Amino acid sequence: MDKNTKILIGVIIVLAVVISGCTSENKSSSYKLYNGSAVSFEYPSSWTLNNESEKYEWISFTTEDGQNIRVGYGVDEVVYENFPETKEINNRTYKRLETTVEGMDTTFLTLVVRENGRDFAVLGSLKDEEGMLKLIETFQFK
Repeated sequence: MDKNTKILIGVIIVLAVVISGCTSENKSSSYKLYNGSAVSFEYPSSWTLNNESEKYEWISFTTEDGQNIRVGYGVDEVVYENFPETKEINNRTYKRLETTVEGMDTTFLTLVVRENGRDFAVLGSLKDEEGMLKLIETFQFK
């Protein structure tokens, strides 16, 4: 085997490793853990935790593009049964509602899970759905 053939085989092996994802970054580092006294969940590390109120059971975040995300747990005002869409993520069933307000550029999204008679709700912008789904997927009541 000549030198050029060995170099070509080496390049093919390196490309195969890169393309296969063996050198991809660790996705788990792109999330942070919120660990409060009543609930815990993972959220995108690009979001900023603004405030939290255990008294009112709300947590507020701001996304990297300035959108507000609100998380509520034990929320009475969410009418779970009236949400039109039922979906599932990793064996967890949740309800989904999109709302468009006339004159606004944003479509709002509400995701709700009811477990053991308690609600966990995430309210935000439709364009932040991926991050919102991470909360739904990972939350735990304590």
